[in-house]
Amino acid sequence: MSSQNWLSLLPDALLLLSLPVMFLVNRFREAKTAKTFYTLAKLFLVLSLLAVLVFYDYSGYPEWLINNRYTTLFKVIIYLLAFAWFFLSLKWFLNKERSSLGFYSLSMIYLVMLSLLLSAQHLGIVGAAGLMVMGCNYFMIRLSRDETPETQAVQRRYLIFSMIFALALLAGITLLYQGAGSLHYTELYEFLSRPGSVTPLHLAAIVLVLCGFLYLIALAPFHFWFADVIGTSILPVGGFLTIIPAFALFGCLADLILNVFFPVYGVIKPLLLGCAVLSIILGALSANGENNIRRLFAFATLYNLGLVYLCVVKMNDNSLLSAFVYLLVYILSISGIYTAFFGFKSRGEYLLKLDDISGIAEVKPYIAAAFLVFMISLIGSPPLLGFLGLLSVLNNLVIQGSYLLIVVTLISLLLIANAYLRVIQAVYFNERHEDFDRADYGIYVCLFINLMIVLISLLNPRYLMNDVEKILFAIF
Repeated sequence: MSSQNWLSLLPDALLLLSLPVMFLVNRFREAKTAKTFYTLAKLFLVLSLLAVLVFYDYSGYPEWLINNRYTTLFKVIIYLLAFAWFFLSLKWFLNKERSSLGFYSLSMIYLVMLSLLLSAQHLGIVGAAGLMVMGCNYFMIRLSRDETPETQAVQRRYLIFSMIFALALLAGITLLYQGAGSLHYTELYEFLSRPGSVTPLHLAAIVLVLCGFLYLIALAPFHFWFADVIGTSILPVGGFLTIIPAFALFGCLADLILNVFFPVYGVIKPLLLGCAVLSIILGALSANGENNIRRLFAFATLYNLGLVYLCVVKMNDNSLLSAFVYLLVYILSISGIYTAFFGFKSRGEYLLKLDDISGIAEVKPYIAAAFLVFMISLIGSPPLLGFLGLLSVLNNLVIQGSYLLIVVTLISLLLIANAYLRVIQAVYFNERHEDFDRADYGIYVCLFINLMIVLISLLNPRYLMNDVEKILFAIF
């Protein structure tokens, strides 16, 4: 094996190396706290990030895994998001006086699988990594010690449905292999491009693969697990599953459609379009009936992901850029929302119900103000960054001439705005019922940094629109 082969695998190897180190420390070190495993995870994550940046164009096995500016962009973003979330999650584990070993070790495995999905040039790797992601989701859900009938039911349902969609994913990959004789991206693309080679069975196989992927992304109607999981899992897990996978799975799915399934995209396009529109509608409607704030923002995530993939449907350079810009704006805003969740605490417990945070602006004005800013950004109201994302989506739909979809988007926007207004009413105008705990200083620091990133991006959107454009187009 050449040195280039080794170096191309170095980022993933470093993430995996953290696992035995953490388990050895857990086994032999007596003085260990939640901060111990956070420090180890942070160290290996930083080393892996540096390796990604230094060896961004090393591809030792280009027929299996490829590294380029496109994959590097997504890996850098998810590693930075993970770094910030690891820091915030530490606050939760310290407050609860619980070991963080399970969370940080599962997170490192999760990041490796997302990295493989981004670099994959072989459908077998996509299938294996996808199954591992489903498994990581399940074991992350199990980190909750609140073994109520509700949480147990959520865990069982997720396990059953994950097994079903895992079988669908494997069945689709197997059928494609039987038809094409290979699972390499280039050879599958050539097979699907060959006149008369694609049968209804092959199209069914592609649909099965896409359904497995859409289940991971949690687009409607495959979203049924997401809100339940986010609403019942511990805060570090809920935030991780909301923030981190969305970016990587977007990058992988775009690559998969463009470089494998594009010859038959006209057939599968209605599936993606239907899922996107359904996500927008169901997300906006369901958010209005929620009192659990994490479930409410889980449905808001469904709505926003629907808008992202509504852009992707056209599958050209402009639609990909619009979707990326909106997704990045959404991730920055929802990260701020989840950071504020760490400040919603009373008597050591992190609050879940909308009624519980009533009047919090009275005693937590800075957290409430940041929370308000990020919600307004999620709505897409000027002059905040969310307006840039929404404008990018609407501009893309105007270019496509999809005026009916614009109407659906705007009506759904009013519905989701109404759900956010309910939250704002509770935070600022309802009577306070709880005595809120003092927020950790680190939460204010993270909120400030997040707000500065949003402000800088707003003042100079060239970083989102132009500089990223050339990197994204490397996928074509």
